[in-house]
Amino acid sequence: MTFTIPLFVGFGLIAALVLRQMPTRAAFLVAANLINLGFVWLFFGPFALAILLGIAALGLTLVRLGEVYGPRAIGPSLALIVILFVVIKQYPFVPRLDSLTSMGAVAGVSYIVFRLIHLVIDAAEKAAPRINSIEFLNFNLSFLTLLSGPITRHQDMEDWRAVETVRMHDLLRVAWGLLKVAALSPPIFALHQLLLDKGAAVSAAGKSDTSTLLQIDGGTLFAGAAWFVYLYFNFSGYMDIVIGLGRIAGVELPENFNRPFRANSFLQFWNRWHMTLSFWFRTYVFSPMFKMLYHRIPGWRAWHSHISLFLTFLLVGAWHGTTWSFPVCGLILGIGAVVNESYPKMMSHLIGKQPLKKINGHFAYQCVCFGLTFAFFSFAFIPFWMPEHSYFSFLHHFAHPAGPVVFIALWAGAMIYICAFRLAESVIVPVTQRLIDGVGAERVHAALLPVVANAILLAALLNYGQVQTFVYQTY
Repeated sequence: MTFTIPLFVGFGLIAALVLRQMPTRAAFLVAANLINLGFVWLFFGPFALAILLGIAALGLTLVRLGEVYGPRAIGPSLALIVILFVVIKQYPFVPRLDSLTSMGAVAGVSYIVFRLIHLVIDAAEKAAPRINSIEFLNFNLSFLTLLSGPITRHQDMEDWRAVETVRMHDLLRVAWGLLKVAALSPPIFALHQLLLDKGAAVSAAGKSDTSTLLQIDGGTLFAGAAWFVYLYFNFSGYMDIVIGLGRIAGVELPENFNRPFRANSFLQFWNRWHMTLSFWFRTYVFSPMFKMLYHRIPGWRAWHSHISLFLTFLLVGAWHGTTWSFPVCGLILGIGAVVNESYPKMMSHLIGKQPLKKINGHFAYQCVCFGLTFAFFSFAFIPFWMPEHSYFSFLHHFAHPAGPVVFIALWAGAMIYICAFRLAESVIVPVTQRLIDGVGAERVHAALLPVVANAILLAALLNYGQVQTFVYQTY
């Protein structure tokens, strides 16, 4: 069966309703595992299922070894998991295996690796209760989290009835997520493609004057900004769908977004965007690295955090893709993280903490910082959509004076947007909250559900629903 988003949502709703009816935790786990195996078999085939079951069996063995041998098992186990991940994802420095080429993108191998590392470390350090094989299989192959997260901890999945009652908001959240993916994302992606096509047309003309260079760089960078917004709607829409489905099934999945476009700095953005990924890297990469540097190189204490941040984001970039563009993406992210962490310290030293706090509270300054954050990530995320050979050509081209000029233009545009958005928000939010308080949240959500459902149907009739997959499924 070909995987499409409408089929996924339909499968998920039926599965969630079945799981909601399970009378005991044991019955829930058995039903969940049957559903998970059926999901992989139906949408990705028996070969994908065999590979995932093999990875799960190896992971469970490593967890059991961690329970027996303690911290001594962590190093070899993690090395084996990483090697397996690199081979299945088909990084360029490993032999190509045609039968495995699409496995990392299709079957959620990246997210299974995150869970296995979490379980191996926690088992070896006795940081979590022992997990049995049925729980282990459901935790790693759950259809709710397999494709694109969220990156859960075992503790998140232990309570089979964490959500006692299904509310109208849960159904609305599934519908709202589907609206984001099927109706809002495609026009934004079309804008991204239009900007790219215009830039390509200008480039094909063969001129090299300043105006032409500005058009080429502007087309690429503004296309990157459109793709960044598209990624948000598609990825956060997926999260709305699976979190809503989880609540219908009785499972409380962790949130993965917290209004990231309100962030005023690099690190604040990363604490609002793909939050479970940020938490995982902070727990299992940044913190251990910081502690190691702190104890082994005590003379460099001022640099411990900088080095740990830089290397963590370098790994974040490299994890996302298998081409050489992604380590460069990680390099850019690492530099951004270090600069962001250094800036407040430098400014506090120059003007003092209180004046800096006062500046940070100014609305205009926040808009400036937002614009810079948005422009930076629009640039940093270009490897997510641009082919490797084109990306390195773009970087070389962008180093000319036209590049910074276009970057500043995007920065200014983002500043204008956030100023207008926040002013509108200051009016709309209080009015909306008064409406909810007066009418009741359940009634408002019930009234919105058919509106959203009809918007989805209208988008389908107008053929806006070209996007038939979740973008983050490929990373």
